[in-house]
Amino acid sequence: MIYKGVAYVTTSKQGVNKTSIAVLNFDNVRKFKEYEWLSNEIAGNLSYKLGEISSIRVIDRFQILNKLGEVAPEKASILEYKVKQIANNIDVDFILHGSFIIMDDIIEVTAFLADTNTGAQTSLLLEQYPLEELSDIPSHINNQIVTFIKTNSRFKSESK
Repeated sequence: MIYKGVAYVTTSKQGVNKTSIAVLNFDNVRKFKEYEWLSNEIAGNLSYKLGEISSIRVIDRFQILNKLGEVAPEKASILEYKVKQIANNIDVDFILHGSFIIMDDIIEVTAFLADTNTGAQTSLLLEQYPLEELSDIPSHINNQIVTFIKTNSRFKSESK
């Protein structure tokens, strides 16, 4: 598979008429090891799908992890700290982050978009899915978030 949609960017967004989004791995709230793969799967799928939108520039997740590691690896799991450090160290407009929690036979997923200029957080998703649909959950999440971004005027290149 070719990962064509993601811009592996280390340069400034100056002169680029695209909105940049950094997608973080989703937090596995209860830290169940058997579901840790879902954290990366959701973020990876979202990065790929968002990269297909012409007005979006997706920041490579490995670049984000490297920058967080350089700054303070012991704090890299604290969400508020992550958002501030990414905003300060990577030239990005928005940070997409979320979490999931397993409760008996249900998985609850939340997702937010943080504006790095204002600090405002937009709720993108708060959904519950049956755990038996686990393999379909990344697709459900992708569809909802990508639809939101495609229909929101602040992510269209004409509005920049």
